[in-house]
This record gives sequence, C-alpha cells and structure tokens, in this order.
Amino acid sequence: MTEIMDKLRDKDKIVLQAVQEGNDDIQKITETTILENHEVNYCFTKLEDLQLITVEKPDGYTTRLVNGQKRTFQTPKNAQITSQGLQALKENQQEEKL
Repeated sequence: MTEIMDKLRDKDKIVLQAVQEGNDDIQKITETTILENHEVNYCFTKLEDLQLITVEKPDGYTTRLVNGQKRTFQTPKNAQITSQGLQALKENQQEEKL
C-alpha cells in the first residue's frame, strides 16, 4: 500500500480525505478546499485508477446554494471511498505521526 501512497500528490490526498469525510462530489470538494474543479476532476480519475475510490456521474441537474446564490448545474461526479482508500488514509495518518 505504501507504493500507492508514494504515487499520490498532496492534492490527491486532500481529495481522498474529503471523500472520506463525506464531501463526495466535485462541487462539495471545491467549496471546502482550495482546489479548482479541474484539479478535483483529475484527482478523481487518478484515485479511481488506483482503486481508492469509485466514481459515478449521475444524469440530470442539481440546484444548490453557492456563495449565497441559488445555482443550477449538471449533477457533479460523486465518489465513494473503497476499503483500499480507507487503508491508504490510515497509513498516511500513521506516517504523518512519525
């Protein structure tokens, strides 16, 4: 699993942590981090390729309050963390404590 963590950039780790905390779509992650939409999208692709998350792209539109304004946009991709993703986060947290 350490090999996988070596492949992850800080941005990837931020996105993986955000998904684990329940910010499960691109829009929510961009609102709660300093990352931009395209950066989160790239992270989703990379994390899915490494089998740390699964990604779905629902059809339709979503309406949300964004910066106090009502916005309607295509429903963003959403992610679920896998057991491998949880293990990777756990290892990362242990390494940070050392």
